[in-house]
Amino acid sequence: TPNVIITVSETLMDGALGLGLDDADEDLRGVVVVQVHKKSQRHGWQVGDRIIQLNGKEIDDWDDFRQTWECVKRFGDGSAVFGIMRFGVEHAAAAPTASKCLNCGSKGRHLQRCTNWPNIPRGEACVYFCSRDCQREAFRAMKTNT
Repeated sequence: TPNVIITVSETLMDGALGLGLDDADEDLRGVVVVQVHKKSQRHGWQVGDRIIQLNGKEIDDWDDFRQTWECVKRFGDGSAVFGIMRFGVEHAAAAPTASKCLNCGSKGRHLQRCTNWPNIPRGEACVYFCSRDCQREAFRAMKTNT
C-alpha cells in the first residue's frame, strides 16, 4: 500500500515525466526515482521514491511501468496518479497497543510501520517508529553496534 500519492496533471513538453528511473532492488517491487528534473520537483517527487502504483495498476518492475505509462500517455487525459513508497516507512492502519517505537519506546496510533528493517525480531512482520528521525537514529545505533 502506498504511503504517498502524487498526482501529475501535466508532463514536460516532450511528454516525459521528468524523472530518472531504475528498477527497484530484486526483493522490492516497483521502480525507483534516481533523478528529478527541475520542472518535475513541483509535483513533490524525491530521489528514492519507489513507484508501486500508476493509475491504480500495481507496478512490479520496469516493464510494468513502461507499459502502463505508455497507455496513460496514449489513452489518458494527460494526468496520472502515482502510488509511492517513500523511505520504506508505511503508516500503520491501526497500530496494536502493544507496539512501540523501536528507537525511543513510545506507544500510540502515531507509529509508522516499517516492513523492510534489516533486523526484524523473529516472529514479527515489522517494526514501528515514531518518525523518520527515530528510524534514522535506530539505524545509526544498529550500524555502530555491528
